[in-house]
Amino acid sequence: MDLNLLVALEALLVERHVGRAGDALGITQSAMSNTLARLRKTLDDEILIRTGREWQLTTRAVALQEPLTRLLAIVREEVLSPLPFIPASSERCFHIATANAAAVMLVAPLVKVLEREAPNIRIQVVPIGEPSNTLLTQANIDLVLLPEHYGIAHSNQRLLSLEWVCLVDRDHPFEGERFDPVSFRQYPHVVYEHRGVPVNAQSALVAAGLGNDRIIVDDFMVIPFLVSGNHHIGVIQDKLAERVNAGGQFRTIAPPIELPRVNISMYWHSQNDRDPGNLWVRERLAEIGQQLNS
Repeated sequence: MDLNLLVALEALLVERHVGRAGDALGITQSAMSNTLARLRKTLDDEILIRTGREWQLTTRAVALQEPLTRLLAIVREEVLSPLPFIPASSERCFHIATANAAAVMLVAPLVKVLEREAPNIRIQVVPIGEPSNTLLTQANIDLVLLPEHYGIAHSNQRLLSLEWVCLVDRDHPFEGERFDPVSFRQYPHVVYEHRGVPVNAQSALVAAGLGNDRIIVDDFMVIPFLVSGNHHIGVIQDKLAERVNAGGQFRTIAPPIELPRVNISMYWHSQNDRDPGNLWVRERLAEIGQQLNS
């Protein structure tokens, strides 16, 4: 079979839509429709079936996804020599799936590196949605930045190991460097939950009888705004607190008990293990993580 047909089949299986598959390959919808017709004839299978307004994969198409991914990974890694990656002149766009907090801690410093070393590279930050192993099988996702407790089963490297701190307004009445349990419980808390599930720090505080949730958010970047100008306490990662407190409008105070750390890793599909561009970005992020951890 023509290798180009296999690449087109991969795009169809990933996108599950003729037009989007064509966009991913840089060809027109008409050309993609003709390619789909050739694939249907070659494989003696419909591959995609329209049901109402949606396209659905056939049973055989679903079964082909994993072996096709393995086959094309071998072709790309062991048969086709990777194109050279020259950061200074590259115009490649890297898609990084991450939450806002990780983007502030890791992607923002990466932008400064790109400005110096690779000024024409573009970064597209993609919303995480529901963290799962399917993130890296979606079209165009190059890297995922996530806490390790989500258990993403792909190639990975730890970037950050973070402690939890209490973020308060600089005029907060508590004056110590560490909250005592009574004082901590006295003030209202602003905490983060992901779809109703608290982070490990909040679970530990509640288990110790120290919870006093008044405001629950689904984005850590909202917390500084909600503790500004009042007596609320926000529980956030130490490196994020450093970033948001660059202007000195907040203070950080140690929590009343020792809290479990949170580790942030970057994940990538194994087919990109040796991709020069992906590797270059991973190396830059690893350097940023090392600097932040030191």
